[in-house]
Amino acid sequence: MATVVAFRAAPLGGTGREPARVAPARRLQTPLAMMTSPVLPAPRRAVARKALRVLLAEDDSALRSMIGDALRADGHQVTEASNGHELLALLTRERLQARAFDVVVSDLAMPGVGGMAVLGRLYHEPLAPPVVLMTAFGDPEVHSWARSLDAVAMFDKPFDLDDLKTVLLNL
Repeated sequence: MATVVAFRAAPLGGTGREPARVAPARRLQTPLAMMTSPVLPAPRRAVARKALRVLLAEDDSALRSMIGDALRADGHQVTEASNGHELLALLTRERLQARAFDVVVSDLAMPGVGGMAVLGRLYHEPLAPPVVLMTAFGDPEVHSWARSLDAVAMFDKPFDLDDLKTVLLNL
């Protein structure tokens, strides 16, 4: 099988001081195995191996929408909750319908039930999905507490969405 590689030839005639004329683009058909120049890797980007069912809980609607859109763009199925009560209701409903979520991504501080309370409840349940927490109020003690309750990761806001995608990729 041949791979088509397009390139531009080196500048023709010139001393380097005047604008050089460039030869027209030529096309070669060369098998990929015969290419001598190294192929540069594609830009690093977390790409999902499989689509995950993600339950996303965040009380800031703009941030929730941005994270949800980014995860959907990677092929994940995202269900959004605006607070901890809604998150727990969705977890219960999906579990009763035998459609468990693959991962929960939750804000730590939300009105009503926060992410740490949700993590505490899930810690004692068999077959609970992994939990990733996000917070604007992170300190070492909070991070330690989250780790002791088996949180997969904890992100201090603002954070890089690619880091979240990488965590989900490695689940």
